[in-house]
Amino acid sequence: MIKLPVSLLLTISFFSSYSQQINQVITVADVRSVESTLSADSMLGRKAFTPAANKAADFISNEFKKIGLSTLNGAAGYKQTFTMVSPRVISVSATLDETSIDSKNVIAISSAAELNVTENSGYKTRHIKAGAPYRKEIADCFSSSENLIVFVDSSFAQNFQRLNYRGQILLKSARNLIFILGDRVATHFTIKIRQALTEQEGSNVAGVIPGKK
Repeated sequence: MIKLPVSLLLTISFFSSYSQQINQVITVADVRSVESTLSADSMLGRKAFTPAANKAADFISNEFKKIGLSTLNGAAGYKQTFTMVSPRVISVSATLDETSIDSKNVIAISSAAELNVTENSGYKTRHIKAGAPYRKEIADCFSSSENLIVFVDSSFAQNFQRLNYRGQILLKSARNLIFILGDRVATHFTIKIRQALTEQEGSNVAGVIPGKK
């Protein structure tokens, strides 16, 4: 006869009871119903930024409502919509202290179709000096919620053009970052940028499982 410790017997009893409770809440039929709906041909693979993806999001939202999940932070619904923007630069011109600079030395990270910026536009300025920790400085700029003009020392020229990749697809927002490569920080500047925008609508679905307080 094998003797088991009381603590082990209680543990087995707990998980057996828990499993039975889960089986009562989540049934095989429920799981199959959700899987068959989301994998149906009408969902077209639920590719992001397509009507089929939004259809799937609506279905999941309704399922969340059926089982009584709370919305995130008291939102009106479970579905969260957002817009992604792919900008294509049409034209760039910039004058720093009355001196024109090469358009290749100006990179905008913006979801705006047009930017006309001067020293009176309310933008904050930053300077990434030679020898500064470039990656950290750039990361700090991207984490800022302010509109920024960032003067980047020419010693970082090799890395500068890589910023273009950061602006290929953006979450639509009012925040604008303009990076300028050069050897000085300008007091007076005029920057004009025009972009063609391609927008895509997307959605997330979020629900909160109520817990004990």
